[in-house]
Amino acid sequence: MKIQEQSLLARVSIKKWSNAKTDKNLTDEVAANKNANPDLIRVRKTLINAPAVKELTKLAGRVRNNIVGKLTIPWNEDGTRLLPVELIDRFEKELSDAKDRWGELTEELGDTYDTYIERAEDDLGDAFDATDYPSRKDILSRYSIEVDYSPLPTGGDLRVSLPQDKLDKLREDVERQVQSKVEDAMGTVHKRVVDTLNHLVDKLRAFGVDAKTGKAIGVFRDSTVENLNDLVEILAVLNVTGDPRLTAASNELLTQLRDLDPEALRQSEGHRKDVAEKAQSIVDDLTGFYD
Repeated sequence: MKIQEQSLLARVSIKKWSNAKTDKNLTDEVAANKNANPDLIRVRKTLINAPAVKELTKLAGRVRNNIVGKLTIPWNEDGTRLLPVELIDRFEKELSDAKDRWGELTEELGDTYDTYIERAEDDLGDAFDATDYPSRKDILSRYSIEVDYSPLPTGGDLRVSLPQDKLDKLREDVERQVQSKVEDAMGTVHKRVVDTLNHLVDKLRAFGVDAKTGKAIGVFRDSTVENLNDLVEILAVLNVTGDPRLTAASNELLTQLRDLDPEALRQSEGHRKDVAEKAQSIVDDLTGFYD
């Protein structure tokens, strides 16, 4: 099956208000007080201290990291990603849930915006400037989450009027470019597996319990295991080319490192050692394949 039948391209665009502005007067004042060049100093002020703004920023990060970053594969530098068709339903469901929450938060911001401007007048004191604040309508228009889908290019898409030999050459070039990008994409999946496992191994080996005090040595967060568990569940799907080493890694992960429990790892030194050895073995099989 051709890669064009297994995947499509998706580009998620997230826009949000910065809620900050460089204050030229404060910049000049600080520079003068410090006898500094004002071209090398910038004083930025937060405009409103609104929970909805903070939550929208966090949500934007979760969309980028937990949905786009986990379910898709880098394709272009403009943010376009490769999305396996088997993950489309999950991708759309998670993105839809995020957009619903986004809508709730922007509505909350709209309802409280004028109140927080009034509070900002007290919070910022002489640094407050009413002209810094766009209208409520303008602010809300700056928040959006959009996704654009497109098919992968194929040589058969060319419908230009050219001599057959030139047309065949162009079609070959398109297919070759797509194949090159697919290989690069698989390289990023390979790197994601290695990086995730290396992080797990490093944290497992650094973690311990002091025999005298019973206190933990090192930091071992649940997210270290959660990120691996997430990857284990979808690695076979991300392997859109059927790369044999990624297939082997996926099988090893499913049979040896699936559904790890962070607390169980914290409680047992032997369990940590065993998991670290298995993870390292998978890394050793993958390392250098794309170098």
